[in-house]
Amino acid sequence: WVLSPEVFHSPHNLPGSLRLYLAFIVALTVSTTVLLGSMLHHFAESSASHARGKKVVQQTSIPALIKEYSLLLTVGSTMYCSIYFWCLSVFEDHSSLAYRVASNFFVDGAGKDFAWISAGFYTSVLALSFFHPFEGKTNYNFSNRIALMLASIGGFGGFAGVGGVALIIAADLMDITSLFVSNLLFNYAFQEYCAFVIVSLLGSYSFFFGLGSILHIIYYIQQKDNPEAWKCQPRRWLSYADHRHEILLGTFNISIASILAGSLGYKVYRDQWSLLYFDFDGYGYLYLIGSIPVLFAYTEAIAYYVHRTFHRRQLYKMFHKWHHRYKAPTAFAALAMHPVEYFCYQTLLLLPVFVVPLHIFVYGGILTYLYYFGMIDHSGIQFASWFPWQAPSIYHDDHHKYFHCNFGQNTVFFDKMHHTLRKVNKEYGESKFHSENKGPGHTRLQSFAY
Repeated sequence: WVLSPEVFHSPHNLPGSLRLYLAFIVALTVSTTVLLGSMLHHFAESSASHARGKKVVQQTSIPALIKEYSLLLTVGSTMYCSIYFWCLSVFEDHSSLAYRVASNFFVDGAGKDFAWISAGFYTSVLALSFFHPFEGKTNYNFSNRIALMLASIGGFGGFAGVGGVALIIAADLMDITSLFVSNLLFNYAFQEYCAFVIVSLLGSYSFFFGLGSILHIIYYIQQKDNPEAWKCQPRRWLSYADHRHEILLGTFNISIASILAGSLGYKVYRDQWSLLYFDFDGYGYLYLIGSIPVLFAYTEAIAYYVHRTFHRRQLYKMFHKWHHRYKAPTAFAALAMHPVEYFCYQTLLLLPVFVVPLHIFVYGGILTYLYYFGMIDHSGIQFASWFPWQAPSIYHDDHHKYFHCNFGQNTVFFDKMHHTLRKVNKEYGESKFHSENKGPGHTRLQSFAY
């Protein structure tokens, strides 16, 4: 009856029932929260006391109370929001909901209704604070409680007025937001855009978690007891914290990249916002075939030179050190790097589609190749490729083990050209940067054969 549409339309038909009901709900919610917190706190302190063999004296302070009660106030705010959304679902005329809420709660009686609710909240908190333990440096005595109680009572009027205005504004904003979101969701162009982004996210997640999980299950779980047979570094394993870190960081990077890729795909599909083309004979078959090795060479060049640039002392400490946290990486580490570094790679990988014509299958195929072997090379598992140009996985695993060498991604070409391939019997370390560790006769040292 209290929330029936007929009564709600007329503020004068509400003889305080709604405000008393809400005050009761607030008091009950806060009381339950405080009592539960007290029980858990007493249990924890009791266990600690028994463990130490002495009694713990509980002390409280005003700052501690303010901190605790600020958290409890969130409970009341959450309840108000839930009631508001409940009203949204009950009443069909959403456009006048803000007026109805304002009329029933704040206009009639000059904030008296909200004061009832505030009174229920503060009374329950202050009453239960006599039984609730708080930690602090200063004893929380009875006079402190009286002062806080008087301050809260004196603030009812102002709190009600501010709260009333805030709820009216919030109601209007929610109405506007709901209207905007509903119009947006039924917009066909927005639906197309969302489809591109969702497909991009699902495809990336499937590849990342699918391949990473398969390798992890087959090797790191089923063959964990025999690492010498398959692991690049049999005596070194990632800690749980590092393994979790590489998954979370890689997921973050791939999520941002997938959203951007989906957005770009939508613009390409809708507005031809690039030089990608879809017909195989658009530029002739010779151009189509020739673009494959050229694009691959470009990706390998940026992988080497950008990677080596990030191994400069300052850039390494600021950015690339994130990636070298994983000294015995797994496949999930392939994308686990500082977002700034990841953005640099992604930008340079996107650049060709705006500069030269590329077939969609050529560009997509090269990216898939890089993605796949990037995870394989970081897997920490001994793999050898059927492709003669593709270096074995231990080539990049050694980069994580020895740090400032083996900067290439898929081939050893640029490392051989710049004499940065790992040298036999040479001492490496994270603090021994390549440019500072060449030494006499560096180029004449024997390189490791991959």
